[in-house]
Amino acid sequence: STFIGARGSVYDEETGYEYVGTDDITIIYSWNRVPVRITTTYTGDVPAGYESTEDWSKSYNDTFTLTTPTEEGYTFKGWTVEGAAEYDAATGNVKVGVDAIAITGAWEINKHDVIYMVDGVEYARVEDVAYGTPVTVLDDLVEAGKDFSGWDKTDFTMPDEDVIINGSWTINNFT
Repeated sequence: STFIGARGSVYDEETGYEYVGTDDITIIYSWNRVPVRITTTYTGDVPAGYESTEDWSKSYNDTFTLTTPTEEGYTFKGWTVEGAAEYDAATGNVKVGVDAIAITGAWEINKHDVIYMVDGVEYARVEDVAYGTPVTVLDDLVEAGKDFSGWDKTDFTMPDEDVIINGSWTINNFT
């Protein structure tokens, strides 16, 4: 807060005399609430739309609640709050003190597996493919005396789940 002045009953404008006595004197002080700067930034694998720093303000003793953002393909790992008078991580409640507040949100990109199955049996697995990554499907398999049906998927962008790609063999019958 910023002190902006005081006024009181120590001067009598009618008589021009300053009050000097034994009675109580009332003095009224005035204060302005100074906004407290709050900065929000994000770290880790940050989804689109969360890249920039956001500055905003609240006044001393104000409260607000941090909510958990959601974004397809990403996991929000939590908030770090520095400079707040009080912060309850379980509820996200923040009480503003006199110091600037720095809020950091941490993100992590989700990763899943691409699993190749041939005739119901796992043939290959590519682990920990990040959400949104372009995936090139393996070339068709070749084995003497068998025809491969091909894979049931073509190249794709990794979704937010495991992907199973199927293929099968047909045995050549030579007569």
